[in-house]
Amino acid sequence: AASTIGDTTARDATIAANRSVTEAAAATDPMTPRVKANPAAAGAAVKVAGENTAATPGTAPSAGPAMVPPGTAERTAGAAGSAASATPSDGKPRHYLRTDCDNPVILDHPGQTCYDRLPAGRPGPRLAIVPAGSFDMGGDRPAEQPVQHVNIPYALAVGMDEVTIGEFRAYARAAGVPMPAQGVDDAALPVANVTWAQARAFADWLSEQTGERYRLPSEAEWEYFARAGETQRWPGSDTTFPAPNVHSSVIGPQNAPLPVASTARNKFKLRNILGNVREWTLDAWRADHAGAPLDGSPVSGSGLRVVRGGSYEDGDSDDLSLSARAPQAENEATSVTGFRIVREIASR
Repeated sequence: AASTIGDTTARDATIAANRSVTEAAAATDPMTPRVKANPAAAGAAVKVAGENTAATPGTAPSAGPAMVPPGTAERTAGAAGSAASATPSDGKPRHYLRTDCDNPVILDHPGQTCYDRLPAGRPGPRLAIVPAGSFDMGGDRPAEQPVQHVNIPYALAVGMDEVTIGEFRAYARAAGVPMPAQGVDDAALPVANVTWAQARAFADWLSEQTGERYRLPSEAEWEYFARAGETQRWPGSDTTFPAPNVHSSVIGPQNAPLPVASTARNKFKLRNILGNVREWTLDAWRADHAGAPLDGSPVSGSGLRVVRGGSYEDGDSDDLSLSARAPQAENEATSVTGFRIVREIASR
């Protein structure tokens, strides 16, 4: 099995000239920032803790490092490709909270996070940047055959979590559509009882509100970002099911999902990839992968759709593998099916 993750750098970003972005470091300890600026973007300001420390081309801080309190390191880029990286002095990567998913740099480290603002300044769903790359899609079971090498030639911004009841309720109120009944009315739980069309309508609404393109993932995209470079049946193993990090009925019956932030993240900063609720994809169901697109595109058609990831009700660990797939009628809403959104980025 093979899996590669593309090395996306500043040259891959597509940003309008002189478009600014501020990135706040999600650090937990004081740090000494080291900010590298792309010399190709002359005249961009570089800020650390709100103070101008350098202008491109160059590297900041130029006059000796200063300790910065947690969460206050920032950089402001004034043109495409500027501010290539911001690294704490301990050398450990930090992810950044970015208010614009198209601004530099798309990916210094997999899993940088961003969001788009909704009207009135409210933040949209938190997204993690997933780089372009390729992987072997499929597994051992007949529906997962044949294993095919798939190339995803573009980066994506992927919902860090499954869409929540709270997020879907905000959409339903704003759009004037009915809110599907939920077993437990907790805003932090993943929304369920949504049809494929309802999930798509939520994504379309986000697109209208932000001016960006939100949608459901294709099945190939889903397996790519779910694996996050993993080649085994489950994260880290072909033989040991990671029960503590998958909310399912493998170790005992479960009758409800958990809040979306309840499990560890994968290498792309995505949570609840396996278990909790199944996730709709764009693809029409096929009995196996024979003839499926090799470029990340969805399989076209209507009727049955592919759902991925398994749910809290599943007690067979094979139904909760990274390659497991199942059909569901697109007009069927169940208590174990929700969805995760993706957002296309400008460099595609």
